[in-house]
Amino acid sequence: MVLRVLNVAEKPSAAKEIANVLKAGQQCETRPGLSRFNQIYDFDMNLAGNRARMSFTSVLGHLKGTDFEDRVRKWGSCDPVDLLDRSRTKVEWFVPEDKQPIAETLRRESRRADWLVLWLDCDSEGEKIAFDVADVCKQGKPSIVVRRARFSAMTHGDLFRAVAQLGEPNERVAQMVSTRQEIDLRAGSAYTRFLTIQLEKFSLVGDDERQIVSYGPCQFPTLGLVVDRWLKIQNFVRRPFWVFDLFVKDCKVQFDWARKHLFDEYTSMALYELCIEEAEQDGMMVSVTRVDKRMKNRWRPLPLSTVELQKVASRSLRISSHRAMEVAESLYNKGLISYPRTETDRFDKSYNLRDLVGKQVGHLDWGPFASRLLSPPSEEDALAFTWPRSGSNDDGAHPPIHPTDVAPARFESTDHQKIYEYITKRFLAACSIEARASETRVEVRAGTSEFFTARGLIIEEKGYLEVMYPFEKWTDKDMPVALLHVNAKLLIDSLMLRQSQTQPPPLLQESDLIALMDHHGIGTDATIAEHIKKVLDRSYVEKVRGGGFSPTQIGQALVIAHEQCQLHLARPDMRAKQERQLKQILTSEMEPADVLTNALSEYQSKFRHLRQNRDVLDTVFSERFQAVTARTWATLIPQFSRCGACSQLMDLKCSHSSNGGGRGQATSRGHGRGRRRAQAHASVRQEGADRALDCIPCNKTLKVPRNGNLERSQHECPICRYQVISVTNSTSNSTHTVCPMCMNNPPPEPGFNPEGKTSEFRCFNCTNSQCRLARGTPAGLSDVAKCPKCGRPCALRETSSGSRLVSCTAGRGNCDFVYFFPRNSVERLGRANGSCERCGSAVLEVFFSSAARPPGAPQCFKGCIWCDSRYESALRALGEDRDVPRHPNPGSRFGGRRGRGQGYNLRGGGHGFSGVDIEGRGRGGVRGGQHGRGQSGIRFPR
Repeated sequence: MVLRVLNVAEKPSAAKEIANVLKAGQQCETRPGLSRFNQIYDFDMNLAGNRARMSFTSVLGHLKGTDFEDRVRKWGSCDPVDLLDRSRTKVEWFVPEDKQPIAETLRRESRRADWLVLWLDCDSEGEKIAFDVADVCKQGKPSIVVRRARFSAMTHGDLFRAVAQLGEPNERVAQMVSTRQEIDLRAGSAYTRFLTIQLEKFSLVGDDERQIVSYGPCQFPTLGLVVDRWLKIQNFVRRPFWVFDLFVKDCKVQFDWARKHLFDEYTSMALYELCIEEAEQDGMMVSVTRVDKRMKNRWRPLPLSTVELQKVASRSLRISSHRAMEVAESLYNKGLISYPRTETDRFDKSYNLRDLVGKQVGHLDWGPFASRLLSPPSEEDALAFTWPRSGSNDDGAHPPIHPTDVAPARFESTDHQKIYEYITKRFLAACSIEARASETRVEVRAGTSEFFTARGLIIEEKGYLEVMYPFEKWTDKDMPVALLHVNAKLLIDSLMLRQSQTQPPPLLQESDLIALMDHHGIGTDATIAEHIKKVLDRSYVEKVRGGGFSPTQIGQALVIAHEQCQLHLARPDMRAKQERQLKQILTSEMEPADVLTNALSEYQSKFRHLRQNRDVLDTVFSERFQAVTARTWATLIPQFSRCGACSQLMDLKCSHSSNGGGRGQATSRGHGRGRRRAQAHASVRQEGADRALDCIPCNKTLKVPRNGNLERSQHECPICRYQVISVTNSTSNSTHTVCPMCMNNPPPEPGFNPEGKTSEFRCFNCTNSQCRLARGTPAGLSDVAKCPKCGRPCALRETSSGSRLVSCTAGRGNCDFVYFFPRNSVERLGRANGSCERCGSAVLEVFFSSAARPPGAPQCFKGCIWCDSRYESALRALGEDRDVPRHPNPGSRFGGRRGRGQGYNLRGGGHGFSGVDIEGRGRGGVRGGQHGRGQSGIRFPR
């Protein structure tokens, strides 16, 4: 029986290289997959004692993406803090559209396979991808046997060893990665949305760009390290100091003053004058008082880890850490080096390092050195193979980075050549001997009390340094013979008192930043380079001349504002704590849910604190950035609406002009009924561009919704006296109103703003009892039941037409559950104390109209409208028996008690309920009922 095995690698190049090694010279058939980038290689080999037909294909990195459920993916769909609450929002894992051909290939191939062997990279991310691949393959064949291949290099020995020792994928590692990704998604999304909306009043980027103020749990601490060094430089106070400089005639050796330096000028002057006076008495001579000789060793380097490779690449090779990792990954996929993402800096004794050294013997540059390592040492040449030093780190997955094959005749790029050369020379140096030198330290005296020292060096044995040039140097320092004798006298050429001053620390170089991130546990060895690139791409940090990292204005402001808010999100402590807890998932000391709960709880607390102190953000940013102004924008409608501060008319403007009848054109609903009407009731649509009202006398800019048709209303906001604007969705034709001032600066009073919104405040959020446009849900009425469709809270509301209803707070387009109270029979609603023991819904008070109430019918009902049969009896007595609501437990079957499946088509008159649309994102209003222009009663969507 032939065993059919589906093999999956992480990249197409890896699949091709592994297949070429495993086929061992046999014929290999190549066929296309459903993705044009991922071919399939078929060949035969023996596997676990069976003849096997191997099919080798690949993915393109992560197969699955992660995002929030659809209803909260849009920025205005929920309060950002909800994204930090797992009970209110859900995260989904899915195969994105561009990866669907790969997923379908895996399903198709797995249907005819017996085994699935996962050849993903052997790190934590690779383990997560392995489980995603296995999940997709099991959709094609649930009974498929899953095995994990673990290897560190694409060499014959490593790959065949992996085939012989197939194991199980590690679920705890995948859980750790999933947990980290969910933390990063939730925290990043919540803070990014809040910061972007809060700071949109400032001009942070060019006029033609949409400014996104991005937050990342690793990105911010990385920025914090750069800003911390920059602040130390800015706040550094230079202090003058004084030092003695001694030069001896016919001697180029540098002498250092034993006192190093003094900060007191008068003491320095007194010592200098005394020293000169005594030296003159000695004929301006110095005496040699001490000569010390000793052997000094320079230790050969430790085996190479990922962090060390990134540091050397940025410091010595002038290659950024991100580019270095790209190149190293490419060299690994070509089988030239071992896996480049490893924390390990010690070789296991089972490795045959001599064979690896032997592969380098033929190279023109370092081949002779490798040959000498393998030869026995002699009196003339002490160089010999020595087992590398052992560092303190071992990730248990991969060995240190080392070459696995000889250098090709031509490299893909100069960067590839530099990285391969360094890795190879570093490996040979690690297998070599220490460098040895003879150091001479001489002490001389000027006068009676001032001593100076000089050092000389003679290299006795270069050892590993022979191969490490030009990356590491150790040079001779000649010492004149006259200085090697105690009591020898030498003539002073000059003795000067020099004033200098302390210097601030330099800007962080990339290698310094990498070292600090590694020390503080910001990211992993494999992701440090990504985080550095991200703060550069976000323009929070820039690389200045000399290679130093300097924070930009926005980078400075973000860190300083968070520090002044006492949040410390830019410090590494919080992320380091999370990483420690994430690692405890591996050892089963903590469960993923517990780690998530701890992290999100801390983020929620800090988010609420930041929201309460958002004025600090405004203050810090106002010191560095100008407020957004529409003064230079194109005018769409002059004198569009009235300012509540100066009573003058404000112009409606757009961030880019529009011409003719295309996008953004000002039109009139009057359809040619006259210029005056067009100006009074102008309808403006400028989709995709920023729009704002500009008040010239007040020098104030107020942003208005970007999407939808805008018309000025005759209504005036009672809170701020600004003229209200109507916004109509051009697709659904639904309309809502907005006060320009309240939208940009929501009222802080709970009586007007019970949700505590800090931006995008519309009239349907407002609960001002003095305004007929306010349609917000007062505090206490926003959670009267749990939605039977999605589980979100349901609110008790009243429409502008007077209809009363209970609807889901998820919003139109996300969940359309709604229950309408009989309009002709119910005149007032309220919430009473207590909740239903059966379903947990709020106890409501329903007051019935005296005109509709027949003799003997109750005037008021108090209880649960979903569970209490008295409410049903009251409705039947009023003749509203078709308006009986259903029990709202989530998960129950939808439909009425009469078994109609989709619910009731109910009676009722009047305007009904019109769905609210925010910036064109909703799906419009509901259809009318039987007897009026709107619908009343229950609507249970399928």
